[in-house]
Amino acid sequence: MLKPKHLGVDIRPVTVADAPVVLGCLQRIDATAPYLLYQPGERNWDVDTTAMVIDQSSQSGVFFGAFADQQMCGYLLLQGSTLQKIQHSAQIVVAVDATYRHQGIGQRLLTTALAYAQDQGLHRLELSVIPENTVAKHLYEKLGFTVEGIKKQAIQQSDGFADEMIMAKLLK
Repeated sequence: MLKPKHLGVDIRPVTVADAPVVLGCLQRIDATAPYLLYQPGERNWDVDTTAMVIDQSSQSGVFFGAFADQQMCGYLLLQGSTLQKIQHSAQIVVAVDATYRHQGIGQRLLTTALAYAQDQGLHRLELSVIPENTVAKHLYEKLGFTVEGIKKQAIQQSDGFADEMIMAKLLK
């Protein structure tokens, strides 16, 4: 029996030392993920900017990377707040490189983040998705996220406007 490819993927928090591979991953995903906010080539970061983002993400959250074959193949940013009224809540952004999609990596990133959030005492996790991204929406629902609302024509795509679906999960 063949071992699924995703089992060889290591999920861990990224560090400033990972900045070059993080930047490469972000650029590859931006070039092939029509449902994310960055257009191909729009992210004008360099390695120093990427290192700064990684460092800042650790102030009130965590930046997880999925690593396989000596490269980063996906990420999940869980970003909270230090403001007392909303410090129980965090936003999630998750994406997987097109070459590694449909192998369970997105689910592993999310389950890792869910465990981290519970350990940190978070109560609410939020994310957004374009309704046409049915694969991601189904995964989020499978993990207990529910739709809270839709922002009409919130994202401008090359072929017109797209709605943005807001989803959340309350942790016990």
